[in-house]
Amino acid sequence: MQARRPGGGRSGAFSVVLSIPAFLLAYVGLLLWLHQEFFDRIRARHPAAWRELGAPSILTNNSLSPGSKVSRWLGRREYLKLGDKGLTRRAWTLRLLGNLYKAAFAALFLWWVWTAFGPGRTG
Repeated sequence: MQARRPGGGRSGAFSVVLSIPAFLLAYVGLLLWLHQEFFDRIRARHPAAWRELGAPSILTNNSLSPGSKVSRWLGRREYLKLGDKGLTRRAWTLRLLGNLYKAAFAALFLWWVWTAFGPGRTG
């Protein structure tokens, strides 16, 4: 009788590969939820700013224009002009998580390039 490996016979790499999409799905879900919370707060407390941004929402806009306006608004830190500490905390969190998402995507892309075309690649 042969001894079984821990994990039911699956390799550790296989488990890691399966966990990456699950993590990304959860991360994207968190980002969507935080964006909606941010939009809800702007709409409720700063309706003029919300309209200026194109009345952004996660589910109702079919255009990239409001999203790009919000990204520019966050990038320029224009939310600080509103003097809303809760909104500022949410904006800071969105900026941080957005930058981490971009960095993770870039790292994943570089890893793919390295494994696909880097030294040691055969045939």
